[in-house]
Amino acid sequence: MAEYPLQFATRQIRRAFERAIGRSIPKILTELIMNADDSYRRLSQAGTPVEDPAPITVLFDKRRKRFTVVDRAEGLTDEEMKDRFVVYGQESADRSRGLRTRSLFGKGLRDVLFTQHLGQVKSIEDGKFFNCRLRWKQVEGQERPVVEIKPPSRVTPELREALGIPANGTSVELQLAEGVRNPQTETRVFTRRKKARRRQSPFDSFPPR
Repeated sequence: MAEYPLQFATRQIRRAFERAIGRSIPKILTELIMNADDSYRRLSQAGTPVEDPAPITVLFDKRRKRFTVVDRAEGLTDEEMKDRFVVYGQESADRSRGLRTRSLFGKGLRDVLFTQHLGQVKSIEDGKFFNCRLRWKQVEGQERPVVEIKPPSRVTPELREALGIPANGTSVELQLAEGVRNPQTETRVFTRRKKARRRQSPFDSFPPR
């Protein structure tokens, strides 16, 4: 008797990524901002001093249709990137430890980056630079989502300045896919306060979908 592993068509995989995010800029940004906010929360819960207010910077390059979301929280190592991004659908490390995460649309960073273009996660932790790309690649004649994680490298002052990360932190970059309208703003800074956790809405300057 022959046995065959179940395979999924590329369109089914894409549909799974797009189901929660679609072409909505508010949903895309909310996922990225909440990921950064969760990182600050984990630091606070671990007793690590956190800037107050803790900055989350959203940059948009209209010409390149490129978003960058930067925090100054934990940072991610290459092993942490592998644990979080490579296996799809597994329980997150936060949930397995009983920590609450606040992704609003049931998905997360992978879904955002695989529905857009040129997705990258650049991170600094303990003086080392970590970088991974989430993209589609031809594998055995079909497009498949691939996570490419580069070996760590030394952090330079120039790299810190370029990323806007003076200590530890993460920068997430993506280019908007075709059919996603440009927002009307180029730079926003959101802050997370220890006591009053109110921040400007990420929806203020972005067109509804």
